[in-house]
Amino acid sequence: MKTNARSIIAISALAIAYLAWKKPAAEVELRAVKSLVTKGKWKVNLYRDNGVDETNNYTGYEFQFKPNGTVIASKDESLLSGTWKSAVDGRKPKLYMEFASSSHLDELSEDWQITGHESDSLELEDTTPGKGGVDYLNLQKIS
Repeated sequence: MKTNARSIIAISALAIAYLAWKKPAAEVELRAVKSLVTKGKWKVNLYRDNGVDETNNYTGYEFQFKPNGTVIASKDESLLSGTWKSAVDGRKPKLYMEFASSSHLDELSEDWQITGHESDSLELEDTTPGKGGVDYLNLQKIS
């Protein structure tokens, strides 16, 4: 009986230690992404909505993520403003973007899971239950 109790305690301690280790890794990645995304301007390098490539809908747009939580999308002479934030959700780093529903940029209004990043690119993915697919967004740094 003591052996079973010790085994359960040991397994519980290992599970708690693993969860405590896993969350900080996501938070470290999130801090790196926040620092990266707020420096310079970005463009949509790839946007695939449920398997359909819709990248051309965003040709010419430049996105600037401000530290205060606003994101400015500019194309030619027009400016569109939205909001953004980043957070750890379910031990996964996420980037949230929100644009007005009257704008075609509303398609980018998602809670994007950060799946990868380099010094000049950001890989994002969104799986929305009931929507039937996965959306992919690749942002490329342009300045």
